[in-house]
Amino acid sequence: MDADLKTSIWQQFGASIAMLDSTMSICPDQFWDSALWKDPDDEPEYSQFWYRVYHTLFWLDLYLSGSSYEDYSPPTPFKRGVLPEKPYTKDQLHGYLEHCRGKCQATIEALTDEKARHVASTIGAKLASSNCYFITCATFRTIQRT
Repeated sequence: MDADLKTSIWQQFGASIAMLDSTMSICPDQFWDSALWKDPDDEPEYSQFWYRVYHTLFWLDLYLSGSSYEDYSPPTPFKRGVLPEKPYTKDQLHGYLEHCRGKCQATIEALTDEKARHVASTIGAKLASSNCYFITCATFRTIQRT
């Protein structure tokens, strides 16, 4: 794969991850575990800032792993599909962000034309016909929305 294209892809991912890092770092402590919105149909944690960061990092890590949801396990202390007993701390999520940043950069460095055209069938039936480009764009949007 063209080195300039890899550089461009990494610059976009890197900027998105840096934006998430900055946003997390400047979040005032009183808002870390406060509800950002009310939804009686969801767990209250789902609307808390710490959970939005965790959710973003979890899915970024999962997409970069190339695994299915069922086969994926996030790094310790994080768990798939289970809310923790207490909110993850900024330090814990910062460590996860650094893990994802390194994994993202290594994945892009190892990207080949063949891998870039690979159909992303590992992330569920809805996206089974999606290609690597779509996954990349969707991941950018997820990180940037957080």
